[in-house]
Amino acid sequence: MKTKTAAVRLAPLLLSTWVCCLQLVAAPAPELSLWYTQPAAKWLEALPIGNGSLGAMIFGGSTNERVQFNEQSLWLGNETEMGSYQPFGDFHVAWSHSAPTDYRRELNLQDATHRVSYRDGGTAFQREAFSSHPDRVMVFRFTASTPGSYTGTIRLTDMHQARIRAEGNRLIAAGTLTNGLEYEAQLWVLTEGGQLNVASNTIKVARADGVTLLLAAGTAFANDPMKHWRGEHPHQLLTERLGAAAQKSYARLHATHVADYQELFNRVRLNLGTYQGSQPTDERLAARKAGRADPALEALLFQYGRYLLISSSRPGGLPANLQGIWNADLKPAWYSGYTANINVEMNYWPAELTGLSECHDPLFQWIRNMAVVYKRTRDERVKTPKGRGWSSYSTTNPMGGTSRWGVHRPNSAWLVQHLWLRYAFTGDKNFLRNTAYPAIKEIVEFWEDRLVEGPNGTLITPDGWSPEHGPVNVNGRLVIQEGDRTPHPGTSYDQQIV
Repeated sequence: MKTKTAAVRLAPLLLSTWVCCLQLVAAPAPELSLWYTQPAAKWLEALPIGNGSLGAMIFGGSTNERVQFNEQSLWLGNETEMGSYQPFGDFHVAWSHSAPTDYRRELNLQDATHRVSYRDGGTAFQREAFSSHPDRVMVFRFTASTPGSYTGTIRLTDMHQARIRAEGNRLIAAGTLTNGLEYEAQLWVLTEGGQLNVASNTIKVARADGVTLLLAAGTAFANDPMKHWRGEHPHQLLTERLGAAAQKSYARLHATHVADYQELFNRVRLNLGTYQGSQPTDERLAARKAGRADPALEALLFQYGRYLLISSSRPGGLPANLQGIWNADLKPAWYSGYTANINVEMNYWPAELTGLSECHDPLFQWIRNMAVVYKRTRDERVKTPKGRGWSSYSTTNPMGGTSRWGVHRPNSAWLVQHLWLRYAFTGDKNFLRNTAYPAIKEIVEFWEDRLVEGPNGTLITPDGWSPEHGPVNVNGRLVIQEGDRTPHPGTSYDQQIV
């Protein structure tokens, strides 16, 4: 009898547990959107899109939209001079709307699409934007509930004073940086209904039912040190790319983009609980800062990080720099470069761990390129003792050019650990045999040639320093910002990496 009673009492517990598990499985996906009730007032409030190489910050203005865009290879400098990552330009769209209401802008991480919606009088306006990796273009789609609602002006600007010219339904900016790098951007304007006219270096739209903008940008950069980093002028490639995209419907362009993006993004889901409120993201952040628990916001932040890596690092391109691919400054902080005393590595810590193995590939190519550059360098500060292996300075550009701020010998040892991570997570023995092992082996040889015997008979690094570890004495005054680069044998930072 006691056994029966125990069984009866246990049954509701098992049932409730089973129901709870079903709820966990069937619960709606956590909100995966950053959204706001007003346009961005400054660059850091704009929302980013990117396809690995071509990125934009979208401000979301209703009557005056600004889109600031970048292309990852637009760099000053060369193989010996640092230079800096450069902003490409902006395009502006001014519509003749009056006083919009019910405004909302959002970045949906589930389909990597930026959306703006609002009403003006009795007309509902919608806008979608994305940067397509398969089609290599950015797409901006403007629609409205009332025919003939779009009248306005579209203009393209360039950050390096290139001449802007209009050709039919295209705006083109083409120029050359001071290091000789040729570049070009093209903006195509496609309308449904209404009229399209060229006025000087702008395009005017009158009474269109809908408008689609296609943007592509590129440079003559070649991601190959054996080609001295230069390839063909981008004009023909951009024209063909945009021409192919213009032949496709918006629905097809968007579906192809979403399928490509979700193949990566959907590999990992994190549900810390469904958000129960209805606050925009900026208000949720303020509430979280004030101490209110919001686990769903933390899950959103996790997925936003994955979104940014997918958007700024794809096979065949450059690795994500200090700002991913987004930059509006001619002189960005720390050159918007590659700082290998932790920052580049931090960018890629989530790659294998969160199912984005392919996004790791640009870093591997960059490591191979840096090995070529620093094996052939004439810089006595970083030449290897016996010609085996390589190391470099703390900060470099895509071509190996450096700020010369500090020789950072352990960086190559730290970087090649990412090659091991690829093997550890994938078990790809071909990758280990052909890529990871040869690269790791030569760094081991580099340190075999550099290590010296310490006081207790152990091998130690002869002249290490801890990055950003300060303060330092400068002319009798302690300077915290500079950081102490005084070399010491057996520095813990060096020893642990090596």
